[in-house]
Amino acid sequence: MPSFQPGHIRTWLGELEENVPASSHRRIIFGTVSAAFAAAVDDGLLSKNPCRARSVPVPKPAPPRVTPWTIAQVLAVRAALPRHLGPRSTVDFASGCGLRQGEVFGLSEDEIDYEGE
Repeated sequence: MPSFQPGHIRTWLGELEENVPASSHRRIIFGTVSAAFAAAVDDGLLSKNPCRARSVPVPKPAPPRVTPWTIAQVLAVRAALPRHLGPRSTVDFASGCGLRQGEVFGLSEDEIDYEGE
């Protein structure tokens, strides 16, 4: 009897679902494990990849969670932004360009072209 069965992978996927909240991370982990099993098959160590069995569900991607802010939300955040955190126009710039949090925090004031040239 082979060491790894599809049932083992299904059990492991259930545990992965409980312990790794981000579906994108679960997909990466599953892909890495499946690639390792594929290499073992290529090297003749296993006859089949248990991750590729029809009974093993590949972790599904999460639906996109990005919901653009409304104009009212942008204006509210802009008005509430304390001056010591930077120019309020950064909120306009970030929301208009769809910047992520790290991109906004990494943005320096001298990188903003206020004249639009």
